[in-house]
Amino acid sequence: MSTYTAAGDRMAADGRAVVLVRNGTTEPRTATVVIDGAESATRNADLSPGEVGVVAAPAAGQVTAAVHTDEASASLSFDPETASGPPLFALRPGRVLVSPE
Repeated sequence: MSTYTAAGDRMAADGRAVVLVRNGTTEPRTATVVIDGAESATRNADLSPGEVGVVAAPAAGQVTAAVHTDEASASLSFDPETASGPPLFALRPGRVLVSPE
């Protein structure tokens, strides 16, 4: 996975929805990230402790993003054109947190 940069804040400008996934545990984690927007995109993220992954997919209007691990999942619907920035999914032991909610 790549590291997040400020370029990700311009997610709506190029017609993409951007989602950040951070491994907040002390062990490597694998997450499945699904973005359902103009097209559906599914990516597997293998993240080291503390690593932030960036997933992007074409978007038009409302987008639903979901992150699944073996232990938990979380989802969020948002509009990339009006969001102040990309949502952040944080992997924790036994759960997945999402911000903003």
